[in-house]
Amino acid sequence: MIPLEFTTTATIRPEIVRRTYASFKAHLKGVDWAKSTAYVNVDPLPEGKCALDVVEAIRESVGNVTHRHPSKANYSLAYKLVWSQPTGDFFFNLEDDWELCEDVDVETLLAPFADDKIVAVPLRAYSYWYKSTPTSPSMYRTSYFKDIAERMHGNENPETQLHDLMNVEYENYKVSFPESGKERHPGNRTSVYPSNERHIIVKDIGREWSEQSGYTRPQVLDKSDPRYVKKNHFTSWVKK
Repeated sequence: MIPLEFTTTATIRPEIVRRTYASFKAHLKGVDWAKSTAYVNVDPLPEGKCALDVVEAIRESVGNVTHRHPSKANYSLAYKLVWSQPTGDFFFNLEDDWELCEDVDVETLLAPFADDKIVAVPLRAYSYWYKSTPTSPSMYRTSYFKDIAERMHGNENPETQLHDLMNVEYENYKVSFPESGKERHPGNRTSVYPSNERHIIVKDIGREWSEQSGYTRPQVLDKSDPRYVKKNHFTSWVKK
């Protein structure tokens, strides 16, 4: 059994984070949960609710929880903080609103790091091909992401910054699928998916909350295509 370090960016949704951690405790095999540690940032949204309820929900699954409650919400600064905390060689990034749908052995996630080029092993959440390393549930190489954290700021979405800071180069990294005869990009060459590349294994459970809570992303339209809201401005939820 392996004690793991987890990093979690959260808002005050204890019922959701409880479900998240419970699903990973049930399905992420080979982890010593009592000796594991979660580094948690709880942004003060929704207003008027208690951030410690989130901490207590995580403590139901993880033996040690280190937490911070800023006075102002900022998704990117939350990542900057939690990614600077782990002390081991690898840590698991687990946002507060994901569910692990089936069993995964932690050794399966750690094995690819034998290749020094690999910095992340994400669990696939969507069927499309990621062009960069996501912030959805993933095992990360600590030294690499601590360096990323040092260079992050609070003015852009963390995934936008992650894409830029990792300087994505994946043109020469392809896999072929015999059944289709086509070649597709599996994503950043520094990231690999466990076992079947296309197999979806985690589910976003936070979208319903965003639709019902009275909070939304900042509505800054993309000038190149006004049908879309620009994600790079999303650093905190705003009231509708």
